[in-house]
Amino acid sequence: MRAAALIAAVPLALLLGSFATASAQEAASVNAPCVVENGAVIVSGTGFIPGDGIEVNGIGLFGTTAVDPTGAFSVEVFAPNLGTLRPDATTETISVNDLNHPGATPITSFGVDTLAAAIVPGDARPAKRVTFVASGFVPGEPIYGHYLRRGRVRATKRLGIAAGPCGTLDVKSAMYPAGRTAAGTYKVQFDQSPTYSRQTPKPKATQTVTIL
Repeated sequence: MRAAALIAAVPLALLLGSFATASAQEAASVNAPCVVENGAVIVSGTGFIPGDGIEVNGIGLFGTTAVDPTGAFSVEVFAPNLGTLRPDATTETISVNDLNHPGATPITSFGVDTLAAAIVPGDARPAKRVTFVASGFVPGEPIYGHYLRRGRVRATKRLGIAAGPCGTLDVKSAMYPAGRTAAGTYKVQFDQSPTYSRQTPKPKATQTVTIL
């Protein structure tokens, strides 16, 4: 009887503690649809077991934290380097693992891009159709190319609208916006301002091209 009484006195939570399982409502998310390579992103989750350790994994991405008393967590991780100076955008898929109670692994994803722009090929006659590519710009806003020669703006070309969550562009158009111009080397500043300024804030990129 005494043994039975002692068992009855033990809180039910202690008897069940070792059998705790993660909620079927475990979920994970990120705070941005796309970030520039090496940029910070916050991974958050809900429905986890309070006090458990959490590990976040991706390609070139890792982070750990603990679940708070409400079953939520938040951890800052950094997007991987894409290893290129050219315009590029990709999808980073990350998994969230409960270190104390392994089971279903919530998965979330976000975009990673480079802040870059380019004219391909970079040498052509003014009317020649070339490809303008860019990534890392503000989505939904126009991208402009400002052509400079010997420190002076010679022309500005509206290239198109930055598309998708990573602000990308891929269009074909004439190499130079104003018809004939002097052959030689030009510096092109890509930004999202219709007028050129050296002080234009990011996002912006530059490329040196040759007009034939």
